[in-house]
Amino acid sequence: MLYGIFIDTFPICGSRKKSYLVLCGMLQALASIAVVMTPDITAMSIVFLCFLSSLCSAVMDVVVDGLMVIMAKQDPDGGSEDL
Repeated sequence: MLYGIFIDTFPICGSRKKSYLVLCGMLQALASIAVVMTPDITAMSIVFLCFLSSLCSAVMDVVVDGLMVIMAKQDPDGGSEDL
């Protein structure tokens, strides 16, 4: 619930949902790549990067749910089935 409030309150580049989706997708990809590609990584760094990846995944889930609600309100008959 806090992710949704934060996303709706602070838009990035004028977009409230899509910019967070792109930003979190890039962060998640970079964190996952960093875990695999860094040769001398500590256990604490792995934990932090996995936490960051999970956080980004949770935020993206909230954003997609918000986009589905918007689509459902725009088309009451078809709803979010057209996504």
